[in-house]
Amino acid sequence: MLSALATAAEPLKATGMVLPYRQVELASNSDGVITELLLEEGGSVTQGQVLARLESSPEVMESEYYKQLMDKRATDLAAAESLFNQKILSRTQWEERQIDAKLAETQYRMALQKLEGKSIKAPFPGLVLRLYKERGESIRNLERIAQLISIDKVYVVVYFDGAEIFRVKQGQQAQVTMPGYGQEAFPGAVEIVDPVVDPSSGVFRVKVLVENPDHRIRSGIKANVLLREQAADVTTK
Repeated sequence: MLSALATAAEPLKATGMVLPYRQVELASNSDGVITELLLEEGGSVTQGQVLARLESSPEVMESEYYKQLMDKRATDLAAAESLFNQKILSRTQWEERQIDAKLAETQYRMALQKLEGKSIKAPFPGLVLRLYKERGESIRNLERIAQLISIDKVYVVVYFDGAEIFRVKQGQQAQVTMPGYGQEAFPGAVEIVDPVVDPSSGVFRVKVLVENPDHRIRSGIKANVLLREQAADVTTK
């Protein structure tokens, strides 16, 4: 019995575009005036970092009020429980104190959520590509304030002829080259393969993921992708 590798088919080649791994338009959660702007174009941010704050004096006062109310209701509840255990307070009165305490806690949590809405945070670590507002400007709910991208990894988006759709698989290894980088080839892997061929163009989309920890690869440039198929193992007798 002999085992041999069948001749591999010609590699698939295509030219596409480098895109950020993630890209979002950051928007405000509420109306207000920007009192702090803690980012700048080209700067880096970390996940959860506060990027901007809106005027929030009313929300601060409201949260402080409900915090005091919650603490008072908790104290009242503890006293009511003691009186109930001593059979001085009826069950109905004790249950009313429980309801009051839970209501105060809910009101405090809602006040904190309103206050939280006055801060805009980064949803992921990345770079500030565009800044649309300045400190002191007013902003409306859902109005954008900045554009954030992540290029620690990048996608190279290419299109292949529909006849090749069965030759491209998720996880398939790729080589990526780009003008301006000489003969250097960057390793990548197929992450997304469109499951259908576009009937109007006759092509399907493929997204190749390339690691880019040092940010050498710039988004928006052209890139050449080469995909090789693993040769099949043919067994003969």
